[in-house]
Amino acid sequence: MEGGKNQFWRWYRNWFDRVHDVAFHIVRDPSISAEVTRDVFIDAWHDLDRGADEMTGGRLLRNARTRALNRLTYDRRDRKNHPDAAFDRRTPGIDASNVRIDLDRRHRVLLAVSSTLGNRDASILSLHLRDGLDATELADELGVSCDDAPPVLARLRTGLNDAIAAWTCWNDGAPVCPGLRNLVERGRMSDFDRATAKAVITHVHWCDACTAQHRRGAPPEEVYAGVPVLIAPETLRHDVTIALERSGILIPAAGALADEAPIAGSSPPGASTPEPELPVVADRSSGRRTQQTVLAVGLASLLLALLFIALRVGLG
Repeated sequence: MEGGKNQFWRWYRNWFDRVHDVAFHIVRDPSISAEVTRDVFIDAWHDLDRGADEMTGGRLLRNARTRALNRLTYDRRDRKNHPDAAFDRRTPGIDASNVRIDLDRRHRVLLAVSSTLGNRDASILSLHLRDGLDATELADELGVSCDDAPPVLARLRTGLNDAIAAWTCWNDGAPVCPGLRNLVERGRMSDFDRATAKAVITHVHWCDACTAQHRRGAPPEEVYAGVPVLIAPETLRHDVTIALERSGILIPAAGALADEAPIAGSSPPGASTPEPELPVVADRSSGRRTQQTVLAVGLASLLLALLFIALRVGLG
């Protein structure tokens, strides 16, 4: 089992960024995405302990999506039921409020699609186009059979085309088309939310100039699939690793992973960069051993003192 758990850490460090990428683009908060990422890998560790089927990258990513969506649902329910309360469901051990995650224009495309289609559909498209999960792997998430999954994905890709067209023509609130620019200014559409997307899509469908502008760009599926995985800040990765250790998952000794051959699938498709090292965490076992030694010496001293007193009393 020890070797299998070392393989767990290989999966952890190789898939960490992809799991966090899925979580962050749904919850859009560093602390919450860190908690979701931690919980995904805790689940994987317990599955390994229970002798579950072989771990797969697809399972990790699907779990990240489910946990992130559930977290949004719970938080919204709290705000609805207790609007005057300041709820914070973040685990005290993971406070990434000081971590800044900057998104470039490519990553903002993902947020634009989420604003248009909703997080559930957009995250399915991300798993499909960006992470390579096929219709069979996504059938459960779609709530359909494996045979019905392909046409559902096809409908989502049609929605993706509209979302990318609207995002392109909106052009960060400064459309090239005079008619669309007038619409955006009159509607004060400074943010690309669902209402803005709907209005822009309606305009694009009948505007020849906007349609031509959209078609001059790369195909929407290529644009979406080409968004790179968001690399998590090292401080966030370190905080999640510490949280895993505090939950009882021991980090292997330095060099332990280098002695094992990687298993198939433990690295994401197309990964060619060196495996990142696990954060160095202070060895708490030596501290525990020291405390135990001190306690034992103290107890022995107390017993000797009691024995000495008993002898004195007996002799007296």
